[in-house]
Amino acid sequence: MARTEKFINGRVSLQTFRSDIDYCHLQAMTKYGVL
Repeated sequence: MARTEKFINGRVSLQTFRSDIDYCHLQAMTKYGVL
């Protein structure tokens, strides 16, 4: 998940980002693959 720092651009903490993924269970397509 360290690679998500560039994706988030520092606006949202990684902890919040992980919580959002755990909550919504949606697939997020990035250049690194599916989160």
